Amino acid sequence: MDSSQLITGHSVFQELSQDLINPIFGKLMERDRYPIILSTLHFSDNNVSNEGDMLYKIRAVVDQLLAAFKNTLVPFQNLCIDESI
Repeated sequence: MDSSQLITGHSVFQELSQDLINPIFGKLMERDRYPIILSTLHFSDNNVSNEGDMLYKIRAVVDQLLAAFKNTLVPFQNLCIDESI
């Protein structure tokens, strides 16, 4: 195991079995680029924590996504919601 696997904790991306290989992803992004992006992606201040909110580290992103989703979907009169699942 090399140091990048220890830092990111995502050694599963290094283990390629035949059923997980998808040639599209190899064309879009190099193998080592995802852990680099993941290690630098950060949405919150580590000095401020809200232990009651399990999503406090990504709360700003979640709130922006929810607002965008609410503005995008405008329900119409004949909307049917399937609750059989």
